[in-house]
Amino acid sequence: MEKHPLGLTVLTTSLAFVLVQLDVSIINVSLATIGARLHLGVLGLQWVVDAYTLGCASLLLSTGALGDRIGHRLMFILGLVLFTGASAACGLAWRAEALVAARVVQGVGAAALVPSSLALLNRACGDDGQRRTWAIGWWTAAGTVGLAAGPLLGGVMVDLLGWRSIFLVNLPIGVFGVWLTRRFVAASAGIATRFDWAGQALAIVALLSLTASVIEASRFGWSSVPIRCGLLIAALLVMAAGVAACLIRPTDPPVRDQQAPNRQAGATTGGRRGAGIATLPVKQRREIHASGHATGYPVFRHARGADQHGQ
Repeated sequence: MEKHPLGLTVLTTSLAFVLVQLDVSIINVSLATIGARLHLGVLGLQWVVDAYTLGCASLLLSTGALGDRIGHRLMFILGLVLFTGASAACGLAWRAEALVAARVVQGVGAAALVPSSLALLNRACGDDGQRRTWAIGWWTAAGTVGLAAGPLLGGVMVDLLGWRSIFLVNLPIGVFGVWLTRRFVAASAGIATRFDWAGQALAIVALLSLTASVIEASRFGWSSVPIRCGLLIAALLVMAAGVAACLIRPTDPPVRDQQAPNRQAGATTGGRRGAGIATLPVKQRREIHASGHATGYPVFRHARGADQHGQ
């Protein structure tokens, strides 16, 4: 009998991916309630949604590289602890600023979980391609279920327990995930190599400038100086990164070749599917005063339709 059965590794990593994908969609049906309780308009609600994506996208590649250095099992546990703690902070948030800040930290935790979970699966499968295909298939299916079920589950929870419950539900799952990881997932040794702190800082600045400019454009106007400056900064940093990538061959790339496709697929899937289900619940709850579960069901159908179309 294996000391660390593959099935338990798949269960543990899939549970974490469910958390990551669930929080992309579960919040959408509660936006109207959050806006009313915390006195947020459309712009504030955009920040609540996009703060999670911003934190995740900014660090997705770098957390994978950092996991190579400190060990992916440790990075996975740190991601679960960070995600669970941030979920508690979201559920206890008393002001809009606190909620947005906690959502950013949630995204950072998600960024640590996605690449490390794939790396743990890859290591557990060894050189067996069939086992790897089976494991990643279940991991992907679990994330898809979490993303699609979010609106339906969130609608019921908002009606029965209030909007804070959609964040607090992550606490027992996160604690259980940490226990599973420590008990059943094999430890992995890190590789002592250099970390690109400058590149990571530039990536954060570029994404923050672009996100802030797009969100705040409706308030200041696309032709205003702050929005133009933000877009210009983002464009210059992206162009500089492109030039550097063409002229400089890094001796220690931020993403290893064998794992790059998996990380890119995880980030693209989350962004593509999450974007289409953000505005529908707000419109339903504000314009026709639908209940949480009545709002969640059509969003659930919308998410299923987008997923089937993507396949």
